[in-house]
Amino acid sequence: MAHTASRATADAADTTTCPGLLIVLIGPSGVGKNTLMQRAIADVPGLRQMPTATSRLPRANEQEGREHWFVSLETFGQMIATNALFEYQEVHPGQFYGVPRAQLEQMLQVDHARLIADIDIKGALNLREVFPDITRLIFIEPPSLSELEARIRARGETSEADLQARMARVPMELAFATKCDFRILNDDLDHASQALIGIIHGEAARLGCH
Repeated sequence: MAHTASRATADAADTTTCPGLLIVLIGPSGVGKNTLMQRAIADVPGLRQMPTATSRLPRANEQEGREHWFVSLETFGQMIATNALFEYQEVHPGQFYGVPRAQLEQMLQVDHARLIADIDIKGALNLREVFPDITRLIFIEPPSLSELEARIRARGETSEADLQARMARVPMELAFATKCDFRILNDDLDHASQALIGIIHGEAARLGCH
């Protein structure tokens, strides 16, 4: 799927507010989504990560409000009950992730932010239904299942049971690749990064953003 900005679209950008943009990376755990996301944030002016709410504990390199809002399982349950989330998923047993409704509406519809996110495929599909014109899903593919497992093991923070649970999800996750707008094979980090950055610039141009 490819898009190009027409002259009329570019001219319109001079007189109208550039809309928000939401880039969502899809793919199995360990495929390199977070690394690619951080490279894109460093390279694309104005691009920032969309924080999500999660009931899991923070990792050593994460900050509250940057990658996630870390909440208790009880608080997450309250957010579900009060319809405060656009979507949520139990990605791993006892680990919930969700997109807070008020915060995302503020960022996209009021601040017209350019956001990039790494969320579960079902949640990503839900967001594209809510914001179809400005949301693009990009599937990140692993070179092989053996390489994917090796990358997860290399993190050194995943138990054998958790690793097996993640690998068990992979066939289901790979099946969603055809539902995404773009696909990138992450067999070479530099090439995959440039492909992602090119897509983001192309989508910004499609929307008339500079």
